[in-house]
Amino acid sequence: MTTRIAAIAFFLGCAAVHTLDAQSLFWLETTSSSPKLGTANTDGTNARSVALSPASLPEGLSLAPGGSSLYWTELAFSGARVMTAASNLAGIAVVDSGGSAGRGIACDSAGARIYWASSNLVLGARIFRSNPDGTQLDTMQTFPPGTGNPRGLAVDTLGGKVYWSDFDGGTIQRAALNPGAPVEHLVSGLRGPVGLALDIAGGKMYWTEAVAGTIRRSDLNGAGIVTLDSGLSVPNYLALDVSRGAMYWTDLRTPGIWRANTNGTQVRLLGISVSDPGGIAVLPGSSTSVAGGPRAVPAVFVLSQNYPNPFNPATTIRYGLPQRSNVTLTVFNALGQRVATLVNETEDAGYHEVQFNGAAMASGVYFYRIQAGNFAATKQLVVLR
Repeated sequence: MTTRIAAIAFFLGCAAVHTLDAQSLFWLETTSSSPKLGTANTDGTNARSVALSPASLPEGLSLAPGGSSLYWTELAFSGARVMTAASNLAGIAVVDSGGSAGRGIACDSAGARIYWASSNLVLGARIFRSNPDGTQLDTMQTFPPGTGNPRGLAVDTLGGKVYWSDFDGGTIQRAALNPGAPVEHLVSGLRGPVGLALDIAGGKMYWTEAVAGTIRRSDLNGAGIVTLDSGLSVPNYLALDVSRGAMYWTDLRTPGIWRANTNGTQVRLLGISVSDPGGIAVLPGSSTSVAGGPRAVPAVFVLSQNYPNPFNPATTIRYGLPQRSNVTLTVFNALGQRVATLVNETEDAGYHEVQFNGAAMASGVYFYRIQAGNFAATKQLVVLR
């Protein structure tokens, strides 16, 4: 049994929402006495907010793909929670409780998992992952007590990596999307890195350095570092909207929400009243379209590892086409017998997602293969009951 309904709904939802600029910017007010979750237009107009629990110390903020849900962490030493709400600020609920010193949080591009960081240096920092409802909790990375202070988080589902900034270590690191994966050090010698955001299609990552008062950019592997803005106060968390050519960040010493072009020009303070801003998120403008709008296009053909893997009952397969191509995507069992055809049509250049439902299949190892023009690739997937 196969379906593309979820993937199609995802893209349609993005296209429908992205045509609107209203209420596309989100932030946290972290003051202990009156914490808030706020939203506004991307130019800072029409701002409004809702009160959060006193002393909840909200910190990192992330927006689910399509803009339907928000997720944030709490900074309390004990009893810290991961929270969620609809993007209209309604329906605030607990995703996970009993944590400690929650910092950055990020959603994967398929909306299948959320990741968040705990920076408790006494007990040892951690990076966690769960389903959006808090089930299937995994510890992705464990840091010895007194080492590691992860702040900003970002996920590259296509590349199969989670990235984080280490405030104390002055580094940006990444690891594969499986628990305990080896850590790869990308950038070092930074001064208090906090906010972190990825431009996957452009192959870039952006980050703030609170101590240095800078915003910088590099390739995804850490090469080619460029300083975009310097002389800032204490830039904190960062959000990126490549489609509008804009980046947003919060600042602690000059309290407010700031915006600039992604090349660092036209820095300005938005007219949003906030005294102790924390996490920030933005709903991107039109970057993926079903009805003729612009979409991100990879430089080469790409077949990503399905996610989650192992899975039960459904998983998402993502691939990228640098040009319009005849695409066939099939699933085979270990004997080489075809068990499903997921795609068999001509598709436009860009990134594509397909949901594969293995509810009718036995546990075991299977393979999925893409043929797109002269490009062919095969990867393994595992059904686990």
